[in-house]
Amino acid sequence: MPTLRNIAVLQALALTGTLLSSIVSSGAAAATSEYEVKAAFLVNFAKFVEWPASVFGSAAAPVLIGVVGDDPFGRGIDDAVRGKFLDGRSITVERVDWREDLTGFQIVFISGSEQRRLKDILRPLESTSVLTVSDMGDFCRNGGVIAFVSVDQRVRFEVNGAAARRQGLKVSSKLLSLATTVY
Repeated sequence: MPTLRNIAVLQALALTGTLLSSIVSSGAAAATSEYEVKAAFLVNFAKFVEWPASVFGSAAAPVLIGVVGDDPFGRGIDDAVRGKFLDGRSITVERVDWREDLTGFQIVFISGSEQRRLKDILRPLESTSVLTVSDMGDFCRNGGVIAFVSVDQRVRFEVNGAAARRQGLKVSSKLLSLATTVY
């Protein structure tokens, strides 16, 4: 008879498969770049986060992902969203400057090039329902919601649950169970 722990492990493995399914195909995983993996994770995070209905202007409004600063993804993020939908909504990526109004996005990836401006970027987003993601060191400790980290040369992530709650975001327990650290 399966134990609750075994069921939880199986669920976590299934979720990992779901997160990685868009980047792994017939042995091509070895050729996948770090930022292709991060792009796939970024897009798939949207499946495991619930936003207040008020963040979408209409039932047909797309899920908007903003990339702030130098774009480390290149075409990888565009390829990751092409043809993808979330609850019937298309997913769109825009490259934006840190001085622009970021409150209309559902997800904002903040590039490492914006390290010195991080507080200026995060401050106006604190009272909004924007999922902030970065691969900067100490991103979660500085108020960001999800930070990519490298563990044994693999892309993993940390989650700042307190920041997510403050911003009205509900992060799935399945996603939290895969995080290396939950703050």
